[in-house]
Amino acid sequence: MSKITYSIQIVSKLTDISIFTLRTWEKRYKFVVPKRHENGRREYSEEDVETLWLLGDLVKLGFSIGKLATYK
Repeated sequence: MSKITYSIQIVSKLTDISIFTLRTWEKRYKFVVPKRHENGRREYSEEDVETLWLLGDLVKLGFSIGKLATYK
């Protein structure tokens, strides 16, 4: 059974987080570090998408992403 994975474009649409923001959160806070294909393309797992969806909602509620990073 293969696991479902998602491209950064799909993750952006599912979570309503811009691609730029996803890349920034990955680099600065390492909440989610997706696997990479040989060509460098990101591959997000279902768990990654759930984490990002939750973080996006918390940020929309007014939480600072920098502050959330201290709790991980």
